[in-house]
Amino acid sequence: MSRPRSILSGMLLKLSAALAVLAFATAALSSRASAEEATVKARRTLKLDSAGNADTRLEMTLPTNLYTRIKAATPNMAVLLRRLGAGRNWAVMEKIDGSFNDMESKIDIHYTQRGVARIEHGNQWAIPFPPGATAQLVDIHDTIAIYQDAGNSSLGLGTMIIRLECPAGSTNLKNDLKSRAFVYEYEPKVAQQGKVDASFSLDNKEAIMSCLAKCYSNEQIDSLWAARSRFDNTGSATLTDYKVRFRIAGFSSWGPWHHTSKIYPGQLVVDAYYPVLDFEKLNGVTGPRPAMLETEYEYRRPDGEKVAETESRRLDVLGYNQTIFSGLPLSEILNFSDRMEYMPVVMASFTTPSDPVIQELAGRVSGRADGAAAAANNTDAVKFLRAFYEFLSENKVAYQTPPTYVNGAQIGQHIKYGRDVLRNHAGTCIDLAILWGSTCEAVGLRPVLMLISGHCFPAVYLPEGQLVAIEATAVGKYDFEKAVEIGMQELQQARQGEYIEVDILAQRKAGIQSLDLPTVSPLFLTQLGYRFTKAQPVHQQQVQPRPSIIGTWGFYGQTPMGLADLGLALNATGRMAFFVTFTDANGQKSEGKFIGTWQISDNLLALTDQNGNTQRYKFRFEGDQLSVYFNSWDLTIHFQRYHPKS
Repeated sequence: MSRPRSILSGMLLKLSAALAVLAFATAALSSRASAEEATVKARRTLKLDSAGNADTRLEMTLPTNLYTRIKAATPNMAVLLRRLGAGRNWAVMEKIDGSFNDMESKIDIHYTQRGVARIEHGNQWAIPFPPGATAQLVDIHDTIAIYQDAGNSSLGLGTMIIRLECPAGSTNLKNDLKSRAFVYEYEPKVAQQGKVDASFSLDNKEAIMSCLAKCYSNEQIDSLWAARSRFDNTGSATLTDYKVRFRIAGFSSWGPWHHTSKIYPGQLVVDAYYPVLDFEKLNGVTGPRPAMLETEYEYRRPDGEKVAETESRRLDVLGYNQTIFSGLPLSEILNFSDRMEYMPVVMASFTTPSDPVIQELAGRVSGRADGAAAAANNTDAVKFLRAFYEFLSENKVAYQTPPTYVNGAQIGQHIKYGRDVLRNHAGTCIDLAILWGSTCEAVGLRPVLMLISGHCFPAVYLPEGQLVAIEATAVGKYDFEKAVEIGMQELQQARQGEYIEVDILAQRKAGIQSLDLPTVSPLFLTQLGYRFTKAQPVHQQQVQPRPSIIGTWGFYGQTPMGLADLGLALNATGRMAFFVTFTDANGQKSEGKFIGTWQISDNLLALTDQNGNTQRYKFRFEGDQLSVYFNSWDLTIHFQRYHPKS
């Protein structure tokens, strides 16, 4: 039997999350309020009815400047409630209204949330606590339970009192630590004989992003639900043994059954689906692929007869690099934060500090910065940032125009992982920011990706707490000092308007993980032609770089097999072509052509043809000569580099 979903995630508002929202609302205030002035006091009262619904009242007393700003920015109570984290996503909210009290700087919101409590067994109703809940039980008396929560933010201290009022006649109220739920016993008065009637509905997201495959199963990230079922007992008889489960056919197995032992007349049961996706089945998905969301549910009538039904909906599974900005309907998107609802999670998932390519890059850049321990102190951190910026400039990693992606009515963008930016020597502003975030996180720094309308740029918290912003698209145009100057101007301007600060460390703590990317050659960066040594100033004598094995090589001369004309092309993307022509003493020619990939492994040159067959050869590389020993011929061929004529 599965544990009921954490319905309290939309009801017992997590205070730390609410404070974070309020802190964001005051980010552009000219002066920071003192901790005493900024104390936020909240009180939430929930009156549970006989069907497990909660008539809820939320009262918040705020500092005057914060209250005024929120009132001006969000006069719509339903939108404000959503931004505070209550009722967002899969919770079913009804009858939302409220008022602003200017005299007391107080916001009063009233609403009904359906399906808050449900029956686990017997007559015991349960309200599970959301993941990360910190509220502490203060008192239980009669049919009332009191909880208290407290938290800190840049605003100062916030406190919340939560009052739960169970239906009259409820007994055995308790805080069940084992099941992490508040439970009580109650049996509604229901007619012995009644009409059997029920309705089932299924909502789902239009698309699932492969890049978030590790995140969808994490119920703490409640915005990533893939589907939501609603079972409503619309009759006058009690139904029993209701259960429901979900899967995305072809991409996940059936999830566990979500169970409710009794559903009384007028009761609504809501279940959210957080899919555990099959990584192997996602491999090779490069574009939108249609899939079916399937649901099975069943229940028993009063006479014991079992009713079993199914529902299905179509959705798209997107490729690893395809993203959508928001899961909200267009009709509900009011501002920049709504338009970019998914982007903090998406960008953190694309930031890959554990990728071996990024690990090597970070190590090589640290060596370029004279071994600076970036996370140790501000001086070394800045040396690392400068070395990384100059590395990108000298290796001509450039900005490119972003390709827009549209999935139905939802707009998104093709985004690259850091290794893909390196492979292409180019990226959009988001791509470049992700490369910066990945590399900085790999050396222990705390990166932040700043999203503003139409642009993104990276910033980094130095070890001593200062935030330094860099305009990543300035690479190749300006020096490091100028890029920081532009970045700091953008940071200041961003905080005067709409922006999203994606703190990668905070996203990690919230459970956002990166995908495990495919294995690549240990010489990935070398094969792409990257140089890590510092470029010498123009006025100094230039040190000639060691020639690269990448290029076109040829051999023409006599061999034991006859006159040989051989060509070997090795390019920076790991592709190869090998052409062979032998002419014997009678003038008969034999020819061959092999297309495939190449890499250097265990000091051997490995050539893989289009059929996947790999041959490994001993080689020696000196300047413009490449000597390769071919085992099958028992012969060493001394190739010469081909220099095209200008």
